[in-house]
Amino acid sequence: MDFSLTEEQQMLKDSVQRFLEKNCSFESRRKMLAERLPMNAQLWDGLASLGVLGVPFSPDYGGFGGGGVETMLVMDALGRHLSLEPYLATVVLAGGCVDLGGADWQKKILIPKIIDGSMLLAFAHAEPNARFELGHVETRAIRDGNNFVLEGEKALVLHGPVAEKFIVSARTSGDPGDAQGVTLFIVEADEENLSGQEYPLFDGTRALDLQLAGVRVGPESVIGTLDAAMPLIEAVADRAMAALCAEAVGIMDALHAATVEYLKTRQQFG
Repeated sequence: MDFSLTEEQQMLKDSVQRFLEKNCSFESRRKMLAERLPMNAQLWDGLASLGVLGVPFSPDYGGFGGGGVETMLVMDALGRHLSLEPYLATVVLAGGCVDLGGADWQKKILIPKIIDGSMLLAFAHAEPNARFELGHVETRAIRDGNNFVLEGEKALVLHGPVAEKFIVSARTSGDPGDAQGVTLFIVEADEENLSGQEYPLFDGTRALDLQLAGVRVGPESVIGTLDAAMPLIEAVADRAMAALCAEAVGIMDALHAATVEYLKTRQQFG
């Protein structure tokens, strides 16, 4: 099996690496952490101008048309530089939900804004009582005429503090843990009756715990088919795990290179 990169993949890898080497230093990262900044807006705009934010999306919506390999090349580069940017949250997780499950009109509205960097999204799925069980969803979406009223809690919403919209999973039927009955909704971050608590994670990124206390959304907010979101969520989770593995490989490669360089130059006892 041939694991070598295509010419386009190599160009993508090289361009992202060069950009991050020039614009994403460890010193700037330390400064961001000291100032509790969730991201670097200029760096995000630069990634958008390179087309990096459009890597996994179809050319029909202005994307690169890449797949898992291209996404992992980007995540590898971000890992090498310990980037704090919300690529996983906006492009892979929330963007993946829109890409795989959204109606054509939803994609035409949301995906171009993700690609040009003007819209940040976050995926609100995990819950306090889920215990890492992907299908455990207690948050409810109760019908009220043509609308839905969302009640529940979401935990560990990655890059939630900077998101303008959330992709929220809620149960429209059944009981927690059921394979059927989960639906995805688009919820505005400034929606009434939506609140949250922000906190830092160990890697320096920031997350949010959300409380939905009667958040009202319309039928146009539904992504995909009612009661049938779990296969979509599982597919997006698989993409995210592959992306995180690539990020970890990038981190380990950078650490290995720094260690080798240190061993070549260190002097002991003069």
